[in-house]
Amino acid sequence: MIYLNPVFKDEHLEEYYRNRPQLQSEAIAEDLEFYSGLYLKGLSEISKSLPEQGKILDVGCSAGFFLDIAKTGGWQTFGLELNRKEAETSKGKGHSIEEEMIDSASFRTKFNAITLWDVFEHIKDGLKFLNDAKKFLNKGGIIFIQSPSRDALAAKIMRSACNMFDGLEHVNLYGMESLAIVAESAGYKIVSFETVISEIGVINNYLEYYDPYLGFSKNRESISSLITEKEIHENKLGYKFQACLRLL
Repeated sequence: MIYLNPVFKDEHLEEYYRNRPQLQSEAIAEDLEFYSGLYLKGLSEISKSLPEQGKILDVGCSAGFFLDIAKTGGWQTFGLELNRKEAETSKGKGHSIEEEMIDSASFRTKFNAITLWDVFEHIKDGLKFLNDAKKFLNKGGIIFIQSPSRDALAAKIMRSACNMFDGLEHVNLYGMESLAIVAESAGYKIVSFETVISEIGVINNYLEYYDPYLGFSKNRESISSLITEKEIHENKLGYKFQACLRLL
């Protein structure tokens, strides 16, 4: 596991997320096709692990882009979002939203699935979160996590030049082994684990001495003819992982 030390105190992190002017929804809106592809892939993995659709809770739901897709797919949609502006946008779309952390949420229902899209790495105590989530999750329910992977080839090659290491918000970075340990400690079992986003273009920029995120490489298929996108994901070396944890 890779972790940030020191980190902001809880009250300051919460204040930051509630009031930050740079909204996640703006980044998603600029590349909605890309994010929608990830959302659909994740939703498919969730559906494979559940006998039926039902209620879904998205933690850190932003302006509700994932919930929009889930609602279209027949799910009853709920969310947690600290940022007031984004929470109001999501509420306006017909989703049931609370502006709380999961340990202080007051939903009077349980969910078939709880999702964390690029949120779990922001949580200081992942074990506590998984335990807190149990009161809202049906037995046999799924927690879905998409998060930057500490095992990613891009992170191992670029080290401090990799956006994964932001020095502020990404306080814990898990790989398959560390995620399995924290999941099992909380009474869950990993039932699926895949990686997404190869970052081949970014790595090739870096290897050619360009800025990795603003370089000129058009090669997004292989790294110096050594490894392809398919091989990256077969070996769980993608930039982010998507994992489903089942509550036992």
